[in-house]
Amino acid sequence: NAQVKGSVSEAKEMEPKSNVVLGGMITNVKKMSTRRGEAMARGQFEDLTGAIEVIFFPRTYKEYKSLIKPEKVVLLHGQINANGEENKVIADVLTPVDKKKTSSVYIQIRKSSLELITRLQLILRSYPGRSPVYLYFPGDKKLARTPEEFWLDLSTPVLVELRELIGADNIKVKVDGEK
Repeated sequence: NAQVKGSVSEAKEMEPKSNVVLGGMITNVKKMSTRRGEAMARGQFEDLTGAIEVIFFPRTYKEYKSLIKPEKVVLLHGQINANGEENKVIADVLTPVDKKKTSSVYIQIRKSSLELITRLQLILRSYPGRSPVYLYFPGDKKLARTPEEFWLDLSTPVLVELRELIGADNIKVKVDGEK
């Protein structure tokens, strides 16, 4: 299951050839042709942190044409390219963010503190959505489902923020219905 690795603002600072998985929306797509006459496109990709140029070369364009549309919310897998200019993303794979399938988020809290819980609540409240959130306290071997006000919208950079707060190994996303 694909997971967001980075935000647009981070992608703009990354080294060329870095791999990224960005969650967000494609905006203004411009179709073009290569010298050999093959269809390709360039466009903008936005998340809550900003916008970055994205290039869809012919292979990717052909395979994912149905997703390369303005206002389409996708996970964009690609590689950073600079060519002495601003960073761009060379798109490799696009995954639709399926609104029908929900995922549950499991957050492991090893050392609970008031500050951590407060910051966690703030992040969870900032991205309201339909994905249930479970908190696991390994010390007490307790698993608690949070109230709906803390459920998440996973098409946002919320997972990036959660990983920064408590570490990637403490965050698990399970697509409901998958083991």
